Amino acid sequence: MTTAATAADRSDAATVWDLVAWRAALTPDALFARDERGVEVSFSGFAERALRVAAGLSADGVGVGSVVAWQLPTWIESMVLCAALARLGAVQVPLIPSYRAREVGFILRQTGAERIIIPSEWAGFDFAAMAGEVAPEGTDVMVLDPVARLLPDGDPDLLGPEPGAGGADAVRWVYYTSGTTGEPKGAKHSDRTLADRSPACWSCWNRSPRTATVSCSRSPTSVAWCCSSLGSPSVSATSSPSGSTRPPRSRSSPPTA
Repeated sequence: MTTAATAADRSDAATVWDLVAWRAALTPDALFARDERGVEVSFSGFAERALRVAAGLSADGVGVGSVVAWQLPTWIESMVLCAALARLGAVQVPLIPSYRAREVGFILRQTGAERIIIPSEWAGFDFAAMAGEVAPEGTDVMVLDPVARLLPDGDPDLLGPEPGAGGADAVRWVYYTSGTTGEPKGAKHSDRTLADRSPACWSCWNRSPRTATVSCSRSPTSVAWCCSSLGSPSVSATSSPSGSTRPPRSRSSPPTA
């Protein structure tokens, strides 16, 4: 996935959802994302889809502080899910697609994740079977068809109040890295620490405000980063053709140095 963005001003929005709503109001009809299938979504369309998914998740019990893990490719739907969970104030645990049973099981146990959202199959690997084997008792496994990519849907009018600016410094993200030895290591982040990274990136790269282009990796970090980058006035995203996307390598244990 690639992202075109600017190094210019960002809003004073406190949370990731604030950024989504702010940008939808600023440039509602501008292109936000285009995927490898040619499917496009505008900034306002992205926000509207995220609200519907948030309503669907809310009806299923997801709310402020709910711990939700997801292990998805860099799809538009992954960004929609990310924004929807941000709207609800959930704690997101994005998992690298190359993680397998050992890492995923450990992370689900350590975070106490209430649910994990995965594709049924992707890049030749059966994620549904893996999740079924390692998900602790009581952890809900939500499986997405990699073609339809249908997320929960609901009526946004039924959503409760937004988490608000006070949630900007609350823990809303737990990112894991395998490290060099032992179990995966988790780092806690707030919306503020995540959103504050994007303008710093634009500044460091010193790209032209109208032509800056950066490449997003296939990691879940880039999905959340695309959402937080909405504070940059000209951000848009396009996914690379499926044939050029390197699939994750399979492994049954964490990498070594």
